[in-house]
Amino acid sequence: MAGITMYNEDETELQFSMEGVVRNHAQLCKDERFNFGDDELMVVVLCDGYEKIPQSFKTFATDDGLFDENILMQNGYMRSEGGKTKMVPVREVNAFMESKDAPQAPNYLHLFHKKTMCKVDNAEGCTPVNVIFAVKQENRGKTDSLRWLMRGFSRALETDYYFMTDTGSKMLDMCLTRMVAYMEYMPKCAGVGVERYVDWRPTPDMDWSTYCILAYQVFEYKFTIMTQGSAALWGY
Repeated sequence: MAGITMYNEDETELQFSMEGVVRNHAQLCKDERFNFGDDELMVVVLCDGYEKIPQSFKTFATDDGLFDENILMQNGYMRSEGGKTKMVPVREVNAFMESKDAPQAPNYLHLFHKKTMCKVDNAEGCTPVNVIFAVKQENRGKTDSLRWLMRGFSRALETDYYFMTDTGSKMLDMCLTRMVAYMEYMPKCAGVGVERYVDWRPTPDMDWSTYCILAYQVFEYKFTIMTQGSAALWGY
């Protein structure tokens, strides 16, 4: 399973990530060591809330069959206010559920499934993959999204391996194959990681504040490698 977290990214960033996923999926299927089938990879794109999603992404996901506002409207999870569609607060959803003697929850996750490549470029020879687009009723933060993926989807789907990334990050060719190979031949290994490269080369339309943000992302990632490596020494 591949889990992709999302918040306010647009469709081009998801396509950028999905290009790496479908290319690595095709490479895994061609590798005779693993006997990896076309339907063995499930990609879960988990969006933290609805209001911050760009309209262009909503249009793209609807056209691609990954999202349908009408279903949520018909079932009382969304409503129209001031010409805009919004998620109904969880407390109101729970009140409705209580009136119907239905189970209630602290939050709700709406799932849409389709086999697709998300209209990515540079995917010659690749086949569509199973994609679940999951959107939360309310924003609860990235840590909550990771809990949904690891404690929810991974357990429910009984996955052998779970790959985690963010929207806007792309796996290079053979990345997934090498990680799976290492896990297969090193059964005592609990997990593997890769080094992330941030493309922070200046562009003509980049101002100094954007460049500083990108530079900070590089520093944050390099520092995270050191802290996580230290935590691993103590069993975390």
